[in-house]
Amino acid sequence: MTNKILVIGDLILDHYQIGKSTRLSPEAPIPIVNIVRENSLLGGAGNVVRNLRAFGCEVVLFGLIGEDQEGVDIKKLLNDINVSDSNLLIDNDFMTIKKTRVISDNQQIVRVDKEIFKSISQEDSNHILNNINNIINEVDVIIVSDYNKGLLTPYLISNVIKIGNKKNIKVLVDPKRKDFSIYKGAYLLTPNKKEASEATELIINNDESIVAVLNKLKKITDSQEQLVTLGNQGIAFLDNGLIKIPALAKEVFDVSGAGDTVISALAYCLAKGNTLKESILFANKAASIVVSKNGPATASLEEIQNISKDNYRSKIFENVNDFINHKIEIIKDKKCVFTNGCFDILHAGHIDYLYKSSQKGEVLIIGLNSDLSVRALKGKTRPINNQTDRAIILAALSFVDYVILFEEQTPLNLIKQIKPNVLIKGGDYVREDVVGFNIVEKTEIISFVKGKSTSNIINKIKSL
Repeated sequence: MTNKILVIGDLILDHYQIGKSTRLSPEAPIPIVNIVRENSLLGGAGNVVRNLRAFGCEVVLFGLIGEDQEGVDIKKLLNDINVSDSNLLIDNDFMTIKKTRVISDNQQIVRVDKEIFKSISQEDSNHILNNINNIINEVDVIIVSDYNKGLLTPYLISNVIKIGNKKNIKVLVDPKRKDFSIYKGAYLLTPNKKEASEATELIINNDESIVAVLNKLKKITDSQEQLVTLGNQGIAFLDNGLIKIPALAKEVFDVSGAGDTVISALAYCLAKGNTLKESILFANKAASIVVSKNGPATASLEEIQNISKDNYRSKIFENVNDFINHKIEIIKDKKCVFTNGCFDILHAGHIDYLYKSSQKGEVLIIGLNSDLSVRALKGKTRPINNQTDRAIILAALSFVDYVILFEEQTPLNLIKQIKPNVLIKGGDYVREDVVGFNIVEKTEIISFVKGKSTSNIINKIKSL
């Protein structure tokens, strides 16, 4: 069954003029851009609609446009994706918002905005509320996409939330104001780091500050759930303590519209009955796709399914420097667990050991001996599986976060650079004999499962 999402918010026409610049103007020290093509997209709440349609949702849209060409363009773009414009409020005194971006060689040269702020009247608000009441029984989730452009008055926002709560329908809000009290009673808000900091007057700089911000957001908004998006550090929320979902994007080209994607993805999943954590994991994957594209983009279900299949490869790093450059900022505030080994033929003993290791902290990092390192340790007949295959198998385990290859016979260099909180070693070692024990906060020994070893497997195969 197709989910139906109600979207109410500020509509914007995103207009792009794309061209080439080869010389400066003789009139001023500015580039001359020769426009070669133009196109327009739905922006603001319209971009939320685009994302929902990419997920296959049915959308009921409430918005505001003027009686102008830009309003006509927005209605056409809505009709192109099979979204009705019948619930749009048309105000003769309102100028449909248009943002024109001039782009040359993938670089934005200037943005020209066309807008005049005008709040709607209480009479118009009541007209919208009456129409919402008429269709509310058909709706699964409500999204309030607030760009603070005039449609969403505090009166309208408050009453939309009341309607949703009365019908036990989750109301999600993407806020754009400093005063979050106007969203009181919403199920969930999706502020970014800057918005959450401004609303709470607290600076986010570590895990403790994130928890403080989320708790204050709950106090301000009385929301059932609390969330904050952290840009390249992912998404954080509370669930019997702080949970941080790390960002997945390898390359970021354009973050515009990422917030629209997140709230759309959350609404899509929650409408299907998914848990908040499941919904956030899905939204995180969707956001990683759109930020890797130019301009306000959408993520298809197929693209998200593909990133789910291939994501384990992004856990693998060829050397510690590569890991430091890409991930050290993400994990710096987390309790990191480090262990190492050859893991030549993965067996039940390895799984037991690694799972127990993962329970000692928030992030499990494995230092994996390269083929050269394994040969130096175990002889020229080893390893059985090459380093690429061994890394892939380890990375495919859900409780393994990162796999880093190293050439040395010991992982001392890795430990020095990563500085994990907990160092794990398997077997019957004495703590002081473990390489790197004096660098970390804590060293633990985990016993191997009796009778389970790569050597035993190799000997058994040889005896057949």
